[in-house]
Amino acid sequence: MGRDERGGMTRFRLLGVFFLLLAASTIIRSLSENQPREKGGVITIAESEVVEGVSEGRIFKAGYTFHQEAGENAPVLLLLHDSTKGPKVWDEVVEGLRDSFRILIPDLPGYGETSRDIANVSNRTSARIGLALMEELNLENVHVAGFSSGALVAVDLLEIAPERCRSLMLIGGMGVEELEMLGEYSLNHAVHTVQYAVTWIVQNLTPHFGWFDRTIMNLSFAKSALHRDQRAHRKMLEKVEQPALILHGDSDLVVPIVVAKEHARILPQAELVWFDGGHWIASNHSSEVAEKMDAFIRTAESGAGISRSTAQIERVASSQQPFSFDFYREDLRKWTFVFIILIALSTLVSEDIACVMAGVLAAQGFFSFGTALTGCFLGILVGDAGLYLIGRWFGAPAISKPPLKWLIKPRQVKVSARFFDRYGPLIIIATRWLPGLRVPVYVTAGLLKRGFLWFMGWMVIGAALWTPVLVGLSMLLGEQILVWVRKFENYAVFVLFGVMLAVILTAKIFMAVSTWKGRRLTLGWWRRLTRWEFWPPWFVYPPVVLLALWKGLKHRSLTLFTAVNPAMPAGGVIYESKSQILEGLKDAGDAVARHALVAGDGDLDERCDAVEEFMDRESLDWPIVVKPDQGERGAGVGILSSSEHVRAHLEALGSVDSVVQQYVPGEEFGVFYVRRPGEETGKIISVTEKKLISIFGDGRRTIEELILADDRAVCMAHYFLEKHEEDLDRVLNEGEEFALTDLGTHCRGAMFLDAADLMTPELAAEMNRISKCYDGFYFGRYDLRVPSKEALSRGEGIKVLELNGVTSEATHIYDPKHGLWNAWKVLVAQWATAFEIAAENRDLGVKPVALWPLLRLVFGGGQRSERAGGGGPQPV
Repeated sequence: MGRDERGGMTRFRLLGVFFLLLAASTIIRSLSENQPREKGGVITIAESEVVEGVSEGRIFKAGYTFHQEAGENAPVLLLLHDSTKGPKVWDEVVEGLRDSFRILIPDLPGYGETSRDIANVSNRTSARIGLALMEELNLENVHVAGFSSGALVAVDLLEIAPERCRSLMLIGGMGVEELEMLGEYSLNHAVHTVQYAVTWIVQNLTPHFGWFDRTIMNLSFAKSALHRDQRAHRKMLEKVEQPALILHGDSDLVVPIVVAKEHARILPQAELVWFDGGHWIASNHSSEVAEKMDAFIRTAESGAGISRSTAQIERVASSQQPFSFDFYREDLRKWTFVFIILIALSTLVSEDIACVMAGVLAAQGFFSFGTALTGCFLGILVGDAGLYLIGRWFGAPAISKPPLKWLIKPRQVKVSARFFDRYGPLIIIATRWLPGLRVPVYVTAGLLKRGFLWFMGWMVIGAALWTPVLVGLSMLLGEQILVWVRKFENYAVFVLFGVMLAVILTAKIFMAVSTWKGRRLTLGWWRRLTRWEFWPPWFVYPPVVLLALWKGLKHRSLTLFTAVNPAMPAGGVIYESKSQILEGLKDAGDAVARHALVAGDGDLDERCDAVEEFMDRESLDWPIVVKPDQGERGAGVGILSSSEHVRAHLEALGSVDSVVQQYVPGEEFGVFYVRRPGEETGKIISVTEKKLISIFGDGRRTIEELILADDRAVCMAHYFLEKHEEDLDRVLNEGEEFALTDLGTHCRGAMFLDAADLMTPELAAEMNRISKCYDGFYFGRYDLRVPSKEALSRGEGIKVLELNGVTSEATHIYDPKHGLWNAWKVLVAQWATAFEIAAENRDLGVKPVALWPLLRLVFGGGQRSERAGGGGPQPV
C-alpha cells in the first residue's frame, strides 16, 4: 500500500471516529432534560399568540419560577433575565427581595423549561411570554426589572402593556442602538448572523456531549442576539411614563456606562446609580442592588415615585434633544485605551477587515480617526512581530505543523528567502499591499534570523504607509457603506463583507498599479478572470454534467459511459494506468514512445536502478521522462537530465507506480479519435497544437521582466515566476531563447491552438491504424509529438506519449479565439457521442461499471493498476 493510500485510510478512520463521537454526542444531548426548579411551573402557550406572522396550531411550553413567601398581597416584581446566564442571574438578588415582594421569573425562549425551537425569539416575543404568564397567574400590576438584554424585553413589555406595569428598572441594561456594539442595526445583525452560523456548527456538528449547550455563548444566546432588534427602543423609552431606576457598573465592558447615561437622559424621571465594577452587578453587588430595588419599589408603591410628567423641567428638555456622540465625548474618551486594545485584538483575526471596520466606526463618531489608526497600527505591529518571532524561536518545525502548515508552503519560504536576498527591506514594505505574502515573508525573516530591530523598523514603515490609507478610505466611505448596508439589510452580512472586500481591493489594486510590475501582474490577473480558458472546471462543467446525467437517464444507466472503451478500466474515466494503455498499443510499433513501469513497492534505490536499466536496455540518453502511472493534468511529470534528478523526483512522487519514458523532442499535439464498434475506419474530431511558451532575450531585461512583458506569459506570471525562481535575475543575450514550459499541459502554461487544418486523410489513416492495434478502444485523445506540423499532416513521425479515455477533452476548445459557448457545444457533442458508442458496446455485451465501484474509483484516488485489481467494463 502506497503512502497516499495509507494517508487516505488514516483520514478515513479518523473521519469514522469523528462521526461515531458525533452520533453519541447527539444521542446524549437528546436524552438530557432540564431539571425542574422549586417554586416553579410550566404553562402552555399557542405560538401564534406571542410570535408575529406564525400560523395557529403549534403549542409550546413556557417555564417560570414564582416566589410567594411575601404573601398574596405583596407587590409583584417581574424579573427578566439576560441571554447568557439565564434565570440564575437573579438568584442572589432574589434572596434580598423575596420576603418583601412576590417575584415572578419567566424562563425566556431557549432557557430553563421554555421551548428552544420557537420560530422567533425577539424581545417582543419574550415580552409577550411574560405577559401570558401574568395573565395565567392573574397578576394585574407588576414592577418590571430587566438585566442586560432582559432590559430590552422589559421596555417592550411596557410598550405592549403599559397599564399593567407600575415601574421600570434597568440593571446593566442594554437599550439604545447607537451605543450598542457597532452602533447600527445592519452592522450588528451582520455580526450576529456570522456568530449564529459559527455557533450552530459548533453546537450541532461537533461532539461536545452537551458541554457547549451549558456555556453562556451557546446557540440560545446566538439565536436571541440574531433576533434582537433595538431600532425602536429609543422611541419606546421616550414614551415610558412610569417611575424608572437605572443601576449600572461604571466599568462595564459589555454595556458601557454611556448607555446607562443615555437611558437616564431619555428617561427624565429615572434615578441613575452606578457601582464600582463591571457588568455582573446582579451577582457582584447583589445586596446593594436588592436594597436599591427595594427602596425604589416601596417609593413607587406609595405613589411618591417620579413620573415623566413630574420630572424636572431641565431633564425633560434634555430628553427631547436628538442623540449625539458629543454628549458623551468625555466618557468615550475615557474608553480610548479600551477601544485601541479591542481594535488591536481584532487585527489579529484579520488586519484588513479590522482596519475597514475601525474606519467605519470612526466615521460614525464612535471614536476618533486617531483611535482607529492607533489600534490598527498597534495590532499590526504585535501580529507581525509575533510571526517573526515564531520563525526565529521555533524555526522550521513551526511551519511543518498546523496552523502554519496550512498557511505556509515550503516553496513559499524558499521564494521569500530569495526575495530578501534580492530586495531586502522593500519586500517587507510590499507585503502590506500584496495578498498572501505577509505570513510566509515574516516567518521567513525569523527563520533567516534577520535582526529584530532591522525587521521591525522596516515593518513599521510598511504599516505606516498602509494603515492610514485603508482606515482613512474606510472612514471617508463610511457613511456610504452604511447606506448600502441599510438598503440591503436582509443581506447585510454579504453586503458588509462585499463592501469591505471592495475597499481592501481598491487600496491594494491602487498601490499595485503604481508600479510597472504591479500593472503587469494586475493585467495577468484580469486576463485570467475574463478568459474562460483559465477558469476552474467546477465553473465550466455543470452544463456538461447535466447533459451526462440526462443521457444516463435516457439510456437507463447513469454509468453507461464507462462502457465506451472496454479495454480501459471504467472506460478511462480517471486514474487509468498509463503503462497498461501504452502496452495495449504495443502492436503500433515505433509510433509509441518507449516506456516501462517502475513499481512503487520497491525502495528508492531499486526504483532508480529500474530507470537506469530501462535507459540502458533501450539505448536512451538524457533527458528522460518520469511520471506517475496514474495522474491527471500533468501532475508529477518530470523531464529529468541526471540520475540525481531522477532520484529526487522519485522520492517526491513517493511509493506510487511510475512510468519511465523516452523523451521525444519536437512539437506536441492532441488528437481526438472516435470509432464506432463494428466500423473499420474511425475519424478525428479534434486536433490541438500545444504551443510551449518561450521568451527571447534582448540583452537588457531579466527573465522576470521578459515574463511580465510577454502577452501570453503574463497570464500565468505567478506560475512562471515560481517555476523559474532561480533564474529570474538572469539577463538573456539578444535573441537567446528561454523555454518557460516543457510540458504540453494547459495548467502548466502551454497554449492550446485549434489545428483543424491538419485533419488530413493521411493523418486519419495513421491514427486509425494505431487505434485498431488497441482492441477495445473507441474513444479518446492521444497526446503525441512529431517533428513538425507538416509531418503530422502527412501522418509521419508520430510518437504517442499518452492515450486518455472517456473523460479526456477535445482540447482545441481552449484556443483563445473560441468562446465558452463554443466549448460547451463541443463538449456536449463529445459526450453525446460517448454515450452512443457505450450504448452500442452494451448491446454487444459490455457491462458498464456499477455506480458504487465507480464512485470508489473517482474518490478513492489510489493505485488501480492491473496488479492492484483494475476493474473496468467486462464482457458478459
